[in-house]
Amino acid sequence: MKVINLTEGMRFGIGVDGLTEEARATAIDFDAVVQGSDGQGGQFVTSDVRIIESQESLMESMNLSVAASVHYLPVGEANAKFSLAQQHSVNHYSLYILFSASVRNAPRHMAGARLTPAAAQAYRNDPEAFRLTYGDYFIDEVYSGGDFYGVFVFETFDETSRSALKTSLDMSIGNFMAGGDINIAFQNTIEEAKKRSSMQIRVVMAGGSGQENPTNMQELKELYRNFNKAVRDDPVDFKGTLKEFRYLPMPAGPSWAERAVRDDTIKECGKRIVEGIALRSHLDFILRYPEQFETPDIEKLKAAYRDVDALLPKLAARAGECSRDLSHCTLEGTQPVRVELPKRKEDAGDPLQVKWRDILDHDERAAPWVPEANLATPITKYARGPRGGRYKLFANANGPTGGIFWHPDLGAHVVYGAIFQEYLKRGHCDGPLGYPRTDEATIQGMRADGLDRISIFERGQLWWDQQTGKVSDQRPPSQIILRFDLENAGVKMNDVLKNPGRIAAHQLVARSAIRPR
Repeated sequence: MKVINLTEGMRFGIGVDGLTEEARATAIDFDAVVQGSDGQGGQFVTSDVRIIESQESLMESMNLSVAASVHYLPVGEANAKFSLAQQHSVNHYSLYILFSASVRNAPRHMAGARLTPAAAQAYRNDPEAFRLTYGDYFIDEVYSGGDFYGVFVFETFDETSRSALKTSLDMSIGNFMAGGDINIAFQNTIEEAKKRSSMQIRVVMAGGSGQENPTNMQELKELYRNFNKAVRDDPVDFKGTLKEFRYLPMPAGPSWAERAVRDDTIKECGKRIVEGIALRSHLDFILRYPEQFETPDIEKLKAAYRDVDALLPKLAARAGECSRDLSHCTLEGTQPVRVELPKRKEDAGDPLQVKWRDILDHDERAAPWVPEANLATPITKYARGPRGGRYKLFANANGPTGGIFWHPDLGAHVVYGAIFQEYLKRGHCDGPLGYPRTDEATIQGMRADGLDRISIFERGQLWWDQQTGKVSDQRPPSQIILRFDLENAGVKMNDVLKNPGRIAAHQLVARSAIRPR
């Protein structure tokens, strides 16, 4: 018998495909539902925190079957845990911590289980048709309770910073619990990690009425402390035990060889889906942060990303076809995507300093506004901005001339000239506009004269009119093209507006819209 996560439509006696964990038709009649006992007061509570090293270990830790990924992939949000595992898919360049807790009550099971008359007749007529309709397992036990899984993702700047962060997390993670509470040392490690990297928290949860997803360590601490009581008061049916039909009196079914071919094909499709999700995550990270890698071939990596994206639904479809018809149990045309990933730099340097050197070497328009002569202190002595960011201002005898601003989610960008003066009046990164999301760009298209300039920020934009010399926060038409100075290529304005974070290279008209940080 195996324990699975209950999804929509699953209940006592429902048939289930044991590999894909897809609910089928109701196959079992029963006399009653009986409450069981686990010998431990009726409730089993567990909690765990671990560093995740691979996509397979993430899915295993969340009780997600690799083979079942062929069922969950096409429907996305139909399984919240699989959606979480896919959205925060594991790559080699970030660090992942999985925090989990589970409260499981004693199971309820069926008494007097037997095939429904319709299912019994279907099996007598055609065992393979029975399998297609009812699957090869049925839900025999149901557990109430609840669980939650939280993934902490730390995106580091280079291999050296990743190794240092992993060492500090390894040292504190073993004793993360103390007296039923989250260890202070572990909390301090997380807070320090947030200063050295970009951190995201994503949580899925079942059970416990009124419980809200935590957004920080303090909320997580309170949720952990109260979760078992909340679930005890408001449990949900969240796990089930599968039992094979063969434990019931059944006629002879498909041959062993046929079942083996079907099982192997579906399992291999699931394995390739998990590997594809992991490869897509690696590619996405490299394309978002190409400056962290040694001579990345951007066009080849973009092509590989597209190939993986196209392969995943094809694998899911092939597994479904194989489940319904043995003649489709072949892996032809679903070969994995192979691409050589570039080596990550050991030390990518301080992002403000790297950006400044890039401007001095390549951006003739911005460079005069941020020369070394306008530095009162070395570039490495930066000021701290909100939410883990940093910035450096440049000034001459007449006052500030420009600034470079960096946030771990957005990268480093330069603001200068008239746009910078207006940005400064509005509180720069501490103000309502937030951090810049792009360097200054020329506006082209839509009858633009190619002289006006614009900078895009987290919560707005500043537009300089060359004819009047005035700066406004008017939003330009989404159809225009922004052409950046560091390379001779542009990005569609609409792509900037619809994406609130750093723009990945594979979303751009050309790579140059985001230069090395």
